[in-house]
Amino acid sequence: MKRGAALLAALAITTACGTREPLADTPVIPPSRIMDFSFLYARNCAGCHGLDGKGGAAIGLGDPVYLAVADNATITRLAADGVPGTAMPAFAQHSGGMLTDDQIDVIAKGIRATGAKADALHDPDPPPYAAQSPGDPARGAAVSNGCCASCHGHLAVEELARVPSSTLRTSLSSATRTFARLS
Repeated sequence: MKRGAALLAALAITTACGTREPLADTPVIPPSRIMDFSFLYARNCAGCHGLDGKGGAAIGLGDPVYLAVADNATITRLAADGVPGTAMPAFAQHSGGMLTDDQIDVIAKGIRATGAKADALHDPDPPPYAAQSPGDPARGAAVSNGCCASCHGHLAVEELARVPSSTLRTSLSSATRTFARLS
């Protein structure tokens, strides 16, 4: 009996509240017209890249080293078209996402503005975002097994040759250039 009375009271209270209509003078902004970086980043990027851009399930987009290597065109392209074979989806409408090209530009410029540092690499010639050539898997395996394996485990030459992620390839390319300078 008490359960029925509680249910009836809850129903009466929620019915009495009614629906709330927007105020007559409150403008309704279509989603495609939202151009606030913080809002767009929080709704579309922060779930994987972290609310503060320092990373989460995916790389930190506020990482100054990443921003020194990835130019505006790269960040825009990745946000718009996603990265095939990874969890990074396409966000641009022309690629099946929900954001306009202008919104993608706001996100790309906002990412750069919040995290880029001019001297992040201390190198006037940063490596390219994506490898310019396929590289040498045997040399990559030697570098990986000599410098990376203590934390990340050993990778066979065949495994390195099949790595699909341009981010990993770039990391290996950067690491190889760095280790080559040290040796």
